[in-house]
Amino acid sequence: MSATQKAQVFRSFGLDQLKMEERDIPRPGAGELLIQMKAASLNFRDLLMVAGQYNPKLKMPMVPCSDGVGVVQEVGPHCHRFKEGARVSPIFARGWHDGPAFREMLKSTHGG
Repeated sequence: MSATQKAQVFRSFGLDQLKMEERDIPRPGAGELLIQMKAASLNFRDLLMVAGQYNPKLKMPMVPCSDGVGVVQEVGPHCHRFKEGARVSPIFARGWHDGPAFREMLKSTHGG
C-alpha cells in the first residue's frame, strides 16, 4: 500500500472550499484501525458539514464522509475486536455499535 492517499478536504466552510489533497496515511493509534476504503457514501449530513450548517465549531481540516465500507489494513494497540483483512463498515457515530440510537451515542459523532 502507498504511503499517501487522496482525500477531498475542506479547510473552511463552503462547497468551493472542497479540494482534492494528497495526504500521508496515518498510523492507527490506541483503539484505532487503519481501513482501506473500498466505497464511501456522501450523505446530506456531509453537505451540511461542508456548508457550515451541521456544526459551525467543526475542527478543520475535515474530510466529509459519513459512512462507507473497507478492509482493515492495520490494527492499533489495544484494539481487540478486529483483525487485519476484516471487512468493515465504519459510520460517523463512534459510540454506536448496535441496537437503537440513544442520546449519549449521538455525542460520539464525528463533527457533531
